[in-house]
Amino acid sequence: ELAGGSDKARAGTHLHALAEISDEKGIDEVRRMHEADETILNEETGEEIPITATDLASIEAYAERMTRLGAKVIESEAVIVNDEMGYAGRLDRVIMARLPELTIGGVVRPADQRARRYVADIKSGRIDLGAGKIARQLAAYAHGDLYDLETGERSRHSAVRDIALVFHLPQGAGVCTVHAVDIKAGALLLKLSGEVRRARNTGRKTIDTTVDITDPAA
Repeated sequence: ELAGGSDKARAGTHLHALAEISDEKGIDEVRRMHEADETILNEETGEEIPITATDLASIEAYAERMTRLGAKVIESEAVIVNDEMGYAGRLDRVIMARLPELTIGGVVRPADQRARRYVADIKSGRIDLGAGKIARQLAAYAHGDLYDLETGERSRHSAVRDIALVFHLPQGAGVCTVHAVDIKAGALLLKLSGEVRRARNTGRKTIDTTVDITDPAA
């Protein structure tokens, strides 16, 4: 905390909150809040964070990209579970959009003929160094089911399982770019992570710490 290690995480949470306001109420509401010097409450710290001109520029760029894609948010901050693999989490959003022709892993993916559902995530830090982790994370969201915390009911969000989207809003830059994520490759990384987790659990059982073999009582 003293070294500012959590500052980037808090800034990312702030941009997420502003993007949600833009999605729900429109970019004009974010502009109004900025002009009125309103703040956003960070629920974790209780801190009131102002909306800077750079924050506004970032969210305006995000809203412009959403408009360019013709995207609509279908699910936001929804809990997902995967009973088979044994994980749970909270996805950022599922959007409805029509994507252009893409080349993923050297393979051409035709343009969408109609709008489809895609898992999407907003990232404000570097995405190049953690690309594999991001692909694994979004694959987990795509392969999970929506989960109702009150009833325990599961339902499908029906997002595609080959491509996800990252909206990159680098902190302090006032820009937004959109990138396709190969979540077929991410699903392989997810499967490997599950195998590693199971191996760790097995490894814990290889030493019986309750028995000292040099103890006569044993």
